[in-house]
Amino acid sequence: MDPHADAADDLVGDVVADVAANMERDLDANSAEVKALLESHFPEMRGDRLWADLLRASISSNVETVLHALRHGIPAGGIAPPAAAAEFARRMAQHEVPVAVLVRSYRMGLAALQDGFLRRMTGLLDAPEPPGDPIGHDRRADPTVILAAVRYTLRLSYEYIDSITEQLTAIYGEERDRWHMGGNSLRVEQVRRVLDGDGERDAASHLHYDLDQTHIAAVLWLPEDADRAGGPGTLDRAVRDLGGSVGAAGAPLAVTADELSVWAWYPLDQITGMLLDGGRVRAAWDRAPEAADRSPRPGPRVSVALGTVGQGIDGFRRSHQHAMLARSVAAMADRPAGRATGYDEPGLSAVAMLCTDMRATSSWVAETLGPLADDDESAARLRETIRMFYLHGASHKSAATALHLHANTVKYRIRRAEEMLGRPLQQNRSSIELAVLICYWLGSEVLVA
Repeated sequence: MDPHADAADDLVGDVVADVAANMERDLDANSAEVKALLESHFPEMRGDRLWADLLRASISSNVETVLHALRHGIPAGGIAPPAAAAEFARRMAQHEVPVAVLVRSYRMGLAALQDGFLRRMTGLLDAPEPPGDPIGHDRRADPTVILAAVRYTLRLSYEYIDSITEQLTAIYGEERDRWHMGGNSLRVEQVRRVLDGDGERDAASHLHYDLDQTHIAAVLWLPEDADRAGGPGTLDRAVRDLGGSVGAAGAPLAVTADELSVWAWYPLDQITGMLLDGGRVRAAWDRAPEAADRSPRPGPRVSVALGTVGQGIDGFRRSHQHAMLARSVAAMADRPAGRATGYDEPGLSAVAMLCTDMRATSSWVAETLGPLADDDESAARLRETIRMFYLHGASHKSAATALHLHANTVKYRIRRAEEMLGRPLQQNRSSIELAVLICYWLGSEVLVA
């Protein structure tokens, strides 16, 4: 027996634990790197903000679990999938994402994580000698020790991925079977065919919905912590309620997109479609539970994203696309549950396009607004004053009425904002107005801390 074997094993364990602890400190960055990699390779991994948040939580929890196992020498084979990972597997099943994408994404994510881990580990070979511990450094930087640590890391991480993907595949299969038994999957498939332009006329015949009429699309959803058991009933009632608000001319086409959300299309007669006031619909929805002539909706409140009124198949698709973009912005803005958001709201369509590159958007906002992009109450008051000033035709009096302020207060704030910008608000107005609207919708996501 080698008398130094135990000491060598301890040293290997120390090296692995130290590198794992180092990576845990960069957990957010490591997880973001894996997320960007998966989204670039798998179109199915890209989605709206709520989907992206769940994907981020799934990746982060998996990375954290692997690093924790490496740091503390926990056998990987018996580890259960993190809750966020299991939930994302169920959502993938509900959205008909192939199970092969699930498995391949885990293997690709593992490769990215291993690459970062091994780079840090082999970096120990060239690390400077720490003061006061030359012997310990020499032993930790021994190529034999590093090689043993690499082999241990690879073995444990592969065991984790094999075990987790096996468990998640089973969860995916159970959810897919349950979803198909619910009778909704065929309708979802036909709707997706219409949206994708794949035999839409044949698909429409199965949906019993006239695609040639005027309609408006909506997405309705519950918060993540909602009761799954009562969710379908709550969403069904919300779909009916919204039909009254938009003045639907008949029964809507509604399909369950996943456990917490529904896609709906409401038929409108041409006059109603032309005169539909999105602001009125949103206001009615937001205040519905407090209205005297109706009882509050049971359970968690349902959020709504409205598209634009459209005609025919093209309008069917475009309105849905607009509703999905509005939902993405609402999630990015972290609006409270139960609010209505419309694609026709000022600035939302532009903000939706800019959400695809948040880093560049944040940089442009800071460059355009300067200190007015600061994330504090004073800058927020000035930005809101500017927004209402522009919205009401650059009228101090109208902006003051909307803000419930004296006109002189608005004039003072406008002067203060111009001092901070270093130029009049009418100079480069389009950029300033857009930047203020981005701040209004996205808040701290684009503000300077």
